[in-house]
Amino acid sequence: MIPREAVSVNASESVLAHPYNRRYVVPVSDDLPDARDGLTRLERVILWQLHEAERERPGTVPTALLYGRVVEYISVSIEEFQATLQRLVGTR
Repeated sequence: MIPREAVSVNASESVLAHPYNRRYVVPVSDDLPDARDGLTRLERVILWQLHEAERERPGTVPTALLYGRVVEYISVSIEEFQATLQRLVGTR
């Protein structure tokens, strides 16, 4: 058996060292829910930034402001952001 060891590069990739290939990247999917609470990375970032924005600005947080804060941490389209946000807050 050929030994392989995993080396963590960042949150979205892991690199496996292989004797025949110097390095190859295996992407880790952000769409998989976390085992701790069932949230995807996008859902977690949205809720975190919503919490931070509510602390800084009491009251209602505009969707555009929240989207701007979320895209600083994760690449997401406006449509995917809005669909995820609607699913989290329970409105259509």
